[in-house]
Amino acid sequence: MFAVVLALALMVIAGLVVDGSAQLKAKQKANMVASEACRSGAQAISADAVTGGVPEVDVGQAQEAAQAYIDLTASSSQTITGTARVDGTTLECQTSVTFDTIFLGMIGYGELTVHGRSTVDAVRVLEGVPQ
Repeated sequence: MFAVVLALALMVIAGLVVDGSAQLKAKQKANMVASEACRSGAQAISADAVTGGVPEVDVGQAQEAAQAYIDLTASSSQTITGTARVDGTTLECQTSVTFDTIFLGMIGYGELTVHGRSTVDAVRVLEGVPQ
């Protein structure tokens, strides 16, 4: 009887370790995808900003570039969805990563979803000082 209880306890601990680490890895990926999507979208900045003008973001192109990056990152074991929104010179990307669990699936939690978020502000910097 003791061996059965001990084996069950070890399985629960192993499940928490395996699925817990998978959740942390998915959270990192959600944040990384959001950050990279914002970086990708932020490159849709006006050419005038490079020559000293006011930075202006092409809203449509920025959202399209960020969304394209999000869509390219899905894998067979994870579903990644997200949105990109431009407000003035700020681009915000939010992502959700849904992944399949291993041990938690045995008790009814077959998949879990985590979220990531990132923002990028387009500012003009001259000699290290935002203008």
